[in-house]
Amino acid sequence: MGANRWIGWRRAICLYAGLVLLASCQPFYWMEDAHTLGKGRWKVDGQAYYQYWEAAYRDSRVLGWAFVDVGFSYGVTDRLDLGWMATSGSITGLRWKYSLFQTPAKHALAVGGRCMTTVAWLLYDITYFEIYWQTDLRYTRSYRWGTLTFNPSVMYYRYAKTKEDLFPFHAFLGLHANLPLIGDQLTLQIGGSGGYPIISPFPRARKYFFFTGGVGMAYSFGRKR
Repeated sequence: MGANRWIGWRRAICLYAGLVLLASCQPFYWMEDAHTLGKGRWKVDGQAYYQYWEAAYRDSRVLGWAFVDVGFSYGVTDRLDLGWMATSGSITGLRWKYSLFQTPAKHALAVGGRCMTTVAWLLYDITYFEIYWQTDLRYTRSYRWGTLTFNPSVMYYRYAKTKEDLFPFHAFLGLHANLPLIGDQLTLQIGGSGGYPIISPFPRARKYFFFTGGVGMAYSFGRKR
């Protein structure tokens, strides 16, 4: 009876997270763990999240923004995943993850990142462009209930109306949990990230804090070998 009740709760959580994803700027945070898919496997995933930027709050009293991101990845080798993602903030581009090591029992370490730009720049001849390059280091610890991932990252962000309009490097630190709902195929992701600009041509911008918190889901296709 207890096991059936737990399964029922897991399905309810799964349904709620799915509705959040269907209902809801910058991709500062992506809630993947350090495990790669394996050669020939692929997955689709998405996340809904809230993002608070202290500079925007001070300038316009906006508390933050809500976004939805979607993407897919394919296991090119047992160690390398390649994929694509897009955000509701009109940003899209390539993502990747490479496994440095992983043990079946507990530990995994991977490096990855995203290289993205705005859809508007791709479709129209306009006078500005945005480029994002983010590099992630992911350490994952496995438990009976799922995995916990520690995720430091660095992002270079350029938004240029003119050649002089250059924005800084940012550093972020994230923590999130992946909870299996159906074997290792369907997972629920919950987590958050915070960070600051570390290099900026604008002295006052260096103290502005970013916070991102969200929920996501991922579904993998194919069997692990």
